[in-house]
Amino acid sequence: MFLKTKGAILITTALLSVFLLSLLAIVIDIGYAYHEQNKLLFAIKTASIAGNELYTNYQKNNKSYVLSDEQIKQVDEHVRELLSLNVSEQFAQNADIKMLNGKITITAKQKIGLFFARIININNLDLYISNKDLL
Repeated sequence: MFLKTKGAILITTALLSVFLLSLLAIVIDIGYAYHEQNKLLFAIKTASIAGNELYTNYQKNNKSYVLSDEQIKQVDEHVRELLSLNVSEQFAQNADIKMLNGKITITAKQKIGLFFARIININNLDLYISNKDLL
């Protein structure tokens, strides 16, 4: 009676373990992407706040809402320096920084490498990060 089902548990365990390991791999890649996105968003928020503070200080010192080109350049360099310290030089150079009405908007793209998705030929994931929604 049990001779026909002998070894069935081994096949079931093998198939189930492949499925569970695949699921674990997907969870690890998604978790890593989420972690990187949060890290980049934190860097952008930090740089934006520091840039806004410098921008506001220049406005108070000038007693005007209009900044000179040199002051705008200094604010831009300050924001890019903070981005390069928190993420990378390339990320800071590729970031799109806009200043409008005393608010700094930063938009950037970062390519991150994945671990287990390479098995199915997905090597990288592009993350688009912006603080537009946070203002």
